[in-house]
Order: sequence, then C-alpha cells, then structure tokens
Amino acid sequence: MTKTTHFTGTGAVVAAVLSLAALSACGGSPGGGSDDTAKDDQVASVTSPAAKGGASASASPSGTEKGVQLRMDMSDEEKDRIYQGWGVCLKNQGVPTGDKGIPGNVYPAAGADEYPKEFKACEAKHPITPPELDPNKNPEYEDDFRAWVRCMNDKGLKVVALPDGAGWTWADEQGPVTPGSAQANQIEADCQNEAFSAKK
Repeated sequence: MTKTTHFTGTGAVVAAVLSLAALSACGGSPGGGSDDTAKDDQVASVTSPAAKGGASASASPSGTEKGVQLRMDMSDEEKDRIYQGWGVCLKNQGVPTGDKGIPGNVYPAAGADEYPKEFKACEAKHPITPPELDPNKNPEYEDDFRAWVRCMNDKGLKVVALPDGAGWTWADEQGPVTPGSAQANQIEADCQNEAFSAKK
C-alpha cells in the first residue's frame, strides 16, 4: 500500500490539489489555500452559489487575505468550482497547468515562487482555507485535529497523526475500511466536519 500524507490547515488545499482527492481539507481539500502552490471549463466568479441554507462564498473582507473564503458546509461541487476558477485564471495568465488525470479539470503545475505576477493577478479567485481548518485562526485547532483522527480510527479508517500535527497518513495496519475507497472518503469528510464544526 502506498503511503499518502494528508495535510491539514493551510496545507490542506495544497494537498487537495496535489492528491486530486475530492477537495476535503485533508484528502482533498479542503481542505484546504496556499499562496505558494497550486488547484469548469468556465472561470468561476469571486462569489459562488450558496450551499442550501448557507451563505455564498465571497471575496474576503477588505484588510484580510484576498481570495474566495471556503466554508466547512460547502459541497465538493462548490469547492471544485472555486478551485477550477482559480486554475483557469492561472492558466490564462500563462502558468503551466495539467488535468492530473481528471479530464476537463485545470490544475496549476507550478507555484507562486515561479510565477509571482501571474498568481498575484488571480489572487481574487484564490481559495482560502476555512478558518476552522487554519491553525492560525482556530485556537482549538489541535484539539479539533486530534478529534478528527480519533473519529476516523473509531470508524475503522486507520490513520496516524504526523508528529508535527501538520496532517496524517495511513496506518501500517489497516482496519475494515479500505483507504481511498468511497467509504473512506465519506468517513474522512464526516469526521472532519464533526471535529471542526462541532459547537464548543
């Protein structure tokens, strides 16, 4: 079994892009943004449609990080629309892109360190990690992260937290849930929402 590291916090978006998971924060990101790395055929606007019963994603208030604020209650489709809008913008600016084996999708294949002007031109479309998943914005992040890992293990998806708390990886010995399966992805997402969205 190939070991895959799933990053959390501001690295979640990067991991989501690189691992091409379903944009949950760790497996895909949602984690998930990072200014230094990359993630429909149409460019998404800065404001995306609202989730049922939820507010729409919008550009961050002035004076804060620029981009589109992701929310915990967003569907994968909503997050993907935002990431693809950013990817298409970067492609139009000349940043190398690819589909990473997912036809029709656009993923940046280079970072802001190589294309600073191009990334700057697309910063209004840059996905911003939900504050709950950002260790710099969530004072209870470490407790929430531990609850997430514990929940996955309790539900049969065996994972191990990285020593620095930056993410998790599959345990050497697996339980009844197969890593990377639809069931595993659902457990990962459900446990993340449960751990990070629970009212304190």
